[in-house]
This record gives sequence, C-alpha cells and structure tokens, in this order.
Amino acid sequence: MVDEYFLVNGKKYERTGKCDRCGGCCIGCPHYEIIKGVHVCKIYDNRTGKYKVCIKWPIHPGDIKFGAKNGKCAFKFVEVKDGK
Repeated sequence: MVDEYFLVNGKKYERTGKCDRCGGCCIGCPHYEIIKGVHVCKIYDNRTGKYKVCIKWPIHPGDIKFGAKNGKCAFKFVEVKDGK
C-alpha cells in the first residue's frame, strides 16, 4: 500500500512502510540522540508546529541512504515511472 508520493528533482517516488525509529534519516537533527545505543527522538510524540515536517520525513531515498541502523530502514522508496 502506498503511503504517499513524493516529487524530488523531477522524479516521482512512492514511499511505503512505517517508521521504526532507526534514526537513519534523523542524523544531524538537534532532537536526535543515541543514548546507551538506543536511537532517540526527543520530540517524536510531539511533532507539531515547525516540526510537522518530521512526520513527512524521509521524502527521498537519499534521506535514508546513510545512517540507518544495520543499513535497513523500514521505509522503502520506488521511483514511479510515467503512466502509473
């Protein structure tokens, strides 16, 4: 089931899956920490206001390319070709 479609650099992607809080797309965010080996988002349950963007993140396969635990993010992206 398609979660959403995202248009990035002229390419359309569909994203499926659900966040498993691996932290792969959160590297560099001031609200992301690794505490005793556990990936933690300090605002995960309260993403409102300017942090609503976090709910839509990641929007592109490149957002999860680096950093996901064991290289496996629960989100998957597939480029949508014309006609779909």
